[in-house]
Amino acid sequence: MEFKDLVPLRILILIMILVTRVADTGFGAQSGAPSQWSRTHSLSQCLVVIGCDGVHSAVAQWLGLSKTMKAGRSAVRGLSLYPEGHGFKMQVRQFIKGGVQLDIPISPELILKDVTTNLAKDFPLEFLAVTKNTDLSTLTWAILIFRAPWDIALGQAHSGNVIVAGDAMHPMTPEIK
Repeated sequence: MEFKDLVPLRILILIMILVTRVADTGFGAQSGAPSQWSRTHSLSQCLVVIGCDGVHSAVAQWLGLSKTMKAGRSAVRGLSLYPEGHGFKMQVRQFIKGGVQLDIPISPELILKDVTTNLAKDFPLEFLAVTKNTDLSTLTWAILIFRAPWDIALGQAHSGNVIVAGDAMHPMTPEIK
């Protein structure tokens, strides 16, 4: 076996490790090195742990960061496909309409109908066109959560060789990013 044959194997192992969800973080009794239990109950000894495991981070919890809070809002996301091209400028567009309360729909069809007929009826036509072109199987609904800025500033984002980053450290709502 040559070196070039080992590289894909190492990459595959790295990918498998990176996609394994962390269940718990701790320190080894003998070595003092960080160790992690995965949800598949395997133990890994680590030189460094960088917790980028999202808003419900096991690493952030282990570090003692404050719990996340509900922002009192939700987000609906979906994917619109334009095989022939969409003709829009290559820029991020964000549409916010204050004071709108939306009931929680129970199906993708109702989400799409509620967004196009109620929530976004006064939005630009290009927004409605994209919304109506959304593949219903890609629609997701999520409660927005965040960690208070003062908790981030005053909290402990690291301990020894363990640190959190990204949403694990500072989940925030879309308008803040």
